[in-house]
Amino acid sequence: APHFRVFLPGGPQRRRGASKRAAEMEPSAREVGETRLLQPARPSGPLDPSHTAFRYCVLFCSCMLTFGSYFCFDIPSTIKKQLEEVYITPWAPATGMFQVDFLYSLYYSLYAWTNALVGSLFGGIIVDRYGTHFATMLFCCLYCTGQVIFALGASLSGLGTEAQYIVMVLGRFIFGMGGGAITLVQNTISAQYFRHDRMALAMGFTLTASRIGSVINLNSTEKLVKATSIPVALWVGAALCAFGASFGLMYIALDRRYRQHCADSGQDLAAVAVKKVSLRDIGRLPAQLWILACIISLYYIGIFAFIAIAKDFFEAKWNDDSAVRGGASFRSSIVYLMSMIFTVFVGSFVDWFGNRARIMFATCALSVPVFLLFEFTALDPIFGMLLLGVTYMFAASSMWPCIPLVVPMDLVGTANGVATMVQMVGIALANMLVGVLQDAGPGDYPGTSVKSYRYCMLFFVACGVAASLLSLVMNCVDARSGGALNRRKDQPAPPIAASVSTSSTATPEPPCCGGGSAVAPGENAVGAGR
Repeated sequence: APHFRVFLPGGPQRRRGASKRAAEMEPSAREVGETRLLQPARPSGPLDPSHTAFRYCVLFCSCMLTFGSYFCFDIPSTIKKQLEEVYITPWAPATGMFQVDFLYSLYYSLYAWTNALVGSLFGGIIVDRYGTHFATMLFCCLYCTGQVIFALGASLSGLGTEAQYIVMVLGRFIFGMGGGAITLVQNTISAQYFRHDRMALAMGFTLTASRIGSVINLNSTEKLVKATSIPVALWVGAALCAFGASFGLMYIALDRRYRQHCADSGQDLAAVAVKKVSLRDIGRLPAQLWILACIISLYYIGIFAFIAIAKDFFEAKWNDDSAVRGGASFRSSIVYLMSMIFTVFVGSFVDWFGNRARIMFATCALSVPVFLLFEFTALDPIFGMLLLGVTYMFAASSMWPCIPLVVPMDLVGTANGVATMVQMVGIALANMLVGVLQDAGPGDYPGTSVKSYRYCMLFFVACGVAASLLSLVMNCVDARSGGALNRRKDQPAPPIAASVSTSSTATPEPPCCGGGSAVAPGENAVGAGR
């Protein structure tokens, strides 16, 4: 075939000249290429550890860990009457201590006991000793298994109601080992990624996501039971637990990606060692932590122990008010609903405003008139619940973020575990006492067979007063020890001696954490002091 070649004007000479110039430019091009290789690459997206949004992706996964467990935690309070009628009343004694209300309270008190003595104390040690990866998988498996057993007990009707009740209580016992301890993992993750910047905001996000599960439960579970059955509602809770636990795998994947990023960028993580924490380390915890733990326990008794009976209380006392009786579920969920919507903004405000110990005192003091309104007035309880919701938002944003500020960083997990243990011991005792106090109540509410909650309301008032007094003590101790809890964000922090640890290598800061030394994500208790 004929071959045609087209020559443009000055073709060969022009091509040879261009090749010569290209050859002369090659060294410059190589230099430019090498310079570009030395420049840091731009983050490819929020899942890139160098991206500013990476830690918020980790935070999202952390938040969702408790979505299902918080949904399941308050299921007994939502269907209290149905649980009592089906699984307790047919065999419960009519006299003595083990009456219906006390046996119902075991759904909460056994959860709290196992959470306190097993999940929280040893859970904190597990977090500090083995890291958040192992702890995440362990605690997620425990609360999923516990809810499955709880639902299985309700489904096995052939066992008899008493045996079903025992299986269900066993499920709550196992559920408590993981359901409370998983919050220690969340708090540790927040401390690792946000300790120097927006700590209260991070914990506010965590509480918001968790309370979504609580609000959905309080407003939908009773309707689901009426439309289907109790076992169906409990199996839905088990499915939501599995959904929440799946985010634990996502967190571990992101955290490993961050550590790989540190290794690729020349930051040596091999030298970072997890401190071997033991029970003897509890003796290293300062007095401020123990005071703070008691405040948390006394205040949260007025939240969790009350919400466990709130719906039944509203329906009984306001039995002649159709609006209150019909909206009892909504009113009992107001505290969680407010925290779900506003805690993030309250947390951001507390981060800016500081004065955490003073806010702590105000929240405890304002909880006292709430229960006085409930007991001694006929005012719609929605107003008391709104005030209680305000105190709850500020309590969550001021109390728990204080823990990393008063303990060495290598003991944050253990400190959270101790605080949660004290909290859960108090709530366990309170739940049992509330059942006893109601059984001993002075008469029934008019038009109902529900015994009076008067002694219970007075008990909650006493807890609020005690928490307020301890908050005053906390402010005095903080003022004498440097004022770390009441310091504003723009005030410089005094130098604090680093805690002694078995590791001597400081670890790299997670991206955009605001400076300062911190622990490497996924590992706790390294040699960086608080």
